[in-house]
Amino acid sequence: MLGKQAWRLLSNPNSLINRIYQAKYYPKGNFLNASLGHNPSYTWKILWSTQHLLKNGIRWRLGNGNTIPVWGEPWIKYNDNYHCIHPHVPSNSQAFKVSDLISNDKNGWNDVLINSLFDKDTNNQILNIHILSPHCEDRRIWKWNPSGSYTVRSTYKGYLQHCLSMGNLNVLGPWKNIWNLCIPHKIKHFIWRLMQDILPTRPNLQKKGICYPSTCFRCNIDIENTWHTFFSCPSAKLCWQGSNLHSCILNLINSSNGVFNLISHILQYWTPQAAAEFSMIL
Repeated sequence: MLGKQAWRLLSNPNSLINRIYQAKYYPKGNFLNASLGHNPSYTWKILWSTQHLLKNGIRWRLGNGNTIPVWGEPWIKYNDNYHCIHPHVPSNSQAFKVSDLISNDKNGWNDVLINSLFDKDTNNQILNIHILSPHCEDRRIWKWNPSGSYTVRSTYKGYLQHCLSMGNLNVLGPWKNIWNLCIPHKIKHFIWRLMQDILPTRPNLQKKGICYPSTCFRCNIDIENTWHTFFSCPSAKLCWQGSNLHSCILNLINSSNGVFNLISHILQYWTPQAAAEFSMIL
């Protein structure tokens, strides 16, 4: 969802919100090449964190080529990463736009220039790109959606495939098991937040600059982190002892290494009914 807000900054450069951010954070560029900046606002930090996602998903749809730099921008349709790869960019072509690679009559590519700049594979990839009318504007599109529009669904599927192709199998995590539980959606969301350690426990509030004592207000014995709050606090243990899961969960609490590992174990090895009951007790 945050990526969609960042996408709007790029697709609507004349919008008021983009002009405000541009004036402060990227006066000479756009969202994709903006730095975090000095003393950034909380909202900007959140938006900026999606920058890597947009860089992975955006490519150019070629119009007249006047706004697309040849080097460093994702515009080659048939290339896996859409970029021109060249170990040593010729000094006389560093500022080239894609329009400089088009013939003078605007009806085709400048074969001679392209052959002098790129290897054979890149030549073929460029020459296979259809050139639109010189009156058509270049446009950023979302490569994970056939329509070119940013959607949350296409982004999730596309980025998941990207992570898997990079060998990052941990991206799957236990999340699918959470979404498959027969429990209310708000409980699923709560479990997800618990496993990510983003609940407003006292230590997490302190990280946000909120002055709170870190000890648990119920027992005043230990720090009120997620593990203590839900599993090791005497009040939490009394709750588990009174449940139907007391024998299983208490043994697991004594042997587990953190909240994430404990819940992952339950989601993987317990029956869906027992995992759902555990989630509802939380």
